Amino acid sequence: MQLFRDVGLQVEAGERIAIIGPNGAGKTTLLRCLMNELMLDSGEIKWAEMANIAYFAQDHAADFAEDMTLFDWMKQ
Repeated sequence: MQLFRDVGLQVEAGERIAIIGPNGAGKTTLLRCLMNELMLDSGEIKWAEMANIAYFAQDHAADFAEDMTLFDWMKQ
């Protein structure tokens, strides 16, 4: 599946982005590529040296201890 072709994106310090779209459009695949959880077929991703990268995965049950709240998890 090809997600993009000839795309450039620059997010400046302090900016945030949201990835929205219909089911099956590749949102999770894109995020997994950005987080280096999936290999890229081509191209590259460059992060600033001091970038703080985070996302809330669609399936996050394994990330939570049974007694942990969402706020506790976000503070980690």
